[in-house]
Amino acid sequence: MVDCGAIAAALLALNAQGGTDYACKASPAGLAVARDADQANHYLAALDSGHAAFVAQFGETPGPAAIIQGNQARAALAGPLEAAGYGRVLPWVDAVEEAQRRRDRIRAQIEDQAPGLPEAQLNALVERALGGQGATDEPLDPAVEQAAIAHELGHLWYIDAFWPDDRDAPAHYGGHAPDWLDEMAAVAMEEGPLLETRREQLRDADGETPIALDAFLAMEHPLASLGQAARANLADRNNSADTAASGGMQVLRLSGEEADEFLSQAAIDPGSYYVMARGFLDYLTARAGAAPLGELSTWMRGGGTMETWLAEHGAAHGLPSNTDLLVADWQVWLDGA
Repeated sequence: MVDCGAIAAALLALNAQGGTDYACKASPAGLAVARDADQANHYLAALDSGHAAFVAQFGETPGPAAIIQGNQARAALAGPLEAAGYGRVLPWVDAVEEAQRRRDRIRAQIEDQAPGLPEAQLNALVERALGGQGATDEPLDPAVEQAAIAHELGHLWYIDAFWPDDRDAPAHYGGHAPDWLDEMAAVAMEEGPLLETRREQLRDADGETPIALDAFLAMEHPLASLGQAARANLADRNNSADTAASGGMQVLRLSGEEADEFLSQAAIDPGSYYVMARGFLDYLTARAGAAPLGELSTWMRGGGTMETWLAEHGAAHGLPSNTDLLVADWQVWLDGA
């Protein structure tokens, strides 16, 4: 049974230790824990939406999942949740933790540059620096945040459903499927303004897509090469004991100059990859009636390729028999969309 009872004792201890008031909300799809009940319900709505989208897209019902606000809370609750059968425990952005992390980082930088400062002067410099760069990040649009949560859960559920033997093995990016297929599985969970924005960005003023389809199907995810850097960044900004306690999964939000610097290292704009994933999913849906992502995944897990799948099964789904014809038909669809 999916309810909050599995973590009642751990949640009580967490709140007692930190003087917090974390709330838990549950549904048949799983549960959400956040610093207040409204936020927990917000996360739970994202979990429910993603769960329904996954069932509709793949015909598979994911096991119960949990969304936990913040890395510290996840570290405290992950063990009891996993013991109770929650196969996926996803941490999510916690503004309180992010603000404290920013404060600690600034303090360490000042102490390195001017060791031995009196505590009062050090605190004043930290507050001045925080005021100069903004004490907190801009809050995410609630609808966009819910779509982003569903997206991340989609990645995890997709691995569990189609690549379970590789669940804990090192992956080249999100999972062990081809990057374009893995990303399509995740964008299929999105709805609302994030979905509409991706669709609006599929063609520019000249009618061109951000990436040619044949290149999209062959390329590595633009963020794949930055994955190690991101993990190192997270390790630098978090206590190693917390990382170990949380089972290695943590969340970190980059924004402003920090985000710009990170994303600038990608060979192409990573956003264009997500736009293409949504566009190709819409194309497959239009041609096949329902995008055959599950069938494709099973085929590729068995060692097949898109080329061999099209030759064997494309016609049954209203699709061309090879990738050259697929690219041509994609253009026909674009021109008529």
